[in-house]
Amino acid sequence: MTAARTAAALADVLDELDTLGVSNERLQILVDCETEAFRRRRRSACKARPDCGGDAQTLPRDVRDWALLFLRHLVFGFRLPESTWCTAQVVLDAYCAQASEVDAVVSELPCLCLSVVTLLKKMDSVMDPPTRYQRFALPQGVAFAEMLRSKGYNAKDPTEIGVGECERHALQATSWQVSLPSAEAWMQLFRSRFDVFSCGVFATSLSWVIDNSTAFLSAMVRWRPATAEFPPRIAAAGLFGLRLIGAGMLPRAALKPEAVSHDDWAAMFQAVFREDDAASARAAAVSDERRARILETLVASLGMRLEEIVAAADLVSQVLRELSQSAPM
Repeated sequence: MTAARTAAALADVLDELDTLGVSNERLQILVDCETEAFRRRRRSACKARPDCGGDAQTLPRDVRDWALLFLRHLVFGFRLPESTWCTAQVVLDAYCAQASEVDAVVSELPCLCLSVVTLLKKMDSVMDPPTRYQRFALPQGVAFAEMLRSKGYNAKDPTEIGVGECERHALQATSWQVSLPSAEAWMQLFRSRFDVFSCGVFATSLSWVIDNSTAFLSAMVRWRPATAEFPPRIAAAGLFGLRLIGAGMLPRAALKPEAVSHDDWAAMFQAVFREDDAASARAAAVSDERRARILETLVASLGMRLEEIVAAADLVSQVLRELSQSAPM
């Protein structure tokens, strides 16, 4: 291929990325927004709590589970797209990542949930303002606060004024990054970019990757809150790579962490994904040249170095294994 043809092909790829809204520039903007939203600006008071879901700056696990259910209820009640619930999860976790006292977050949690969904509703449509849903939402928030109090948590009843104040606090805590991409959104972005970079050759396999990631991703983000160490992008990147292996596009060794033995890595796939060696055998039949091209495409699609992808896959495998041992998916 001549230099001119190569330049023309590259230009076509960049144009298609722009058309789909998944350009390199867009990817970097989203990375920067997520990094800023989860960047720790205040020390958390949750460090010594044993029930905070694995990271110092998260809510107690039971409280977060109830909050996620309440957020889902509000998203449907405000007539928002179902995907908005995923965004609301990320905003809630980003807010908690900046909390100086977790108990204070629990106290304001009903109001905070209402404010997050109200903000997302404002961004969704100016023709359908959230104020029309206040009659429905506030009593639901009071009921949520009563439930938390019945479980021994000191939760305040939300008020209209309080929701407005929580909106400002949520915007400040997340550096005004309310439209944060969820792990599901990152997966779709990675899939689109991979499809463009590979000229659609792996379209069928990529559809399988997405279809076979949904349940794992949903369970994982409910189990492990988004944090600075485990933001949605890392969760999606790690799972995307692991599912490429499941699709037979890459051998297991391609993303195996150096500190993990081949036997332990194979055991993880069996324990988490219930996969035998068939997919790995199919991947082994792929030529070294094609395998190298797939890895290059993966690196370009995710906008990460290979060692970063391996680290993400390692972290995701640990979370999924922990989850499978606690509550089989």
